[in-house]
Amino acid sequence: MTETEKMQRLHLLAAQGEKLSTEDAAKLKSWYEKLNREESVINRNNRQIDTAQLRKNIENTTGQIGSLSNEIMILLVQNEQI
Repeated sequence: MTETEKMQRLHLLAAQGEKLSTEDAAKLKSWYEKLNREESVINRNNRQIDTAQLRKNIENTTGQIGSLSNEIMILLVQNEQI
């Protein structure tokens, strides 16, 4: 079993509420810190996400989908009449 697999197993036990030994808890904490450092390096150049703008974009897109759906329904009715 690899070190990562061991740590994943400890993580699962902790997430399920199992009591870890002091040594295992320390190892798991160290592993979490290592993962956080790695993630910081990977995400260093990521920009902040503007959730308000995302919501606005979703609302606009939803409105466009509704409009297109109405247009399609009108075309279907017109096609049936032809």
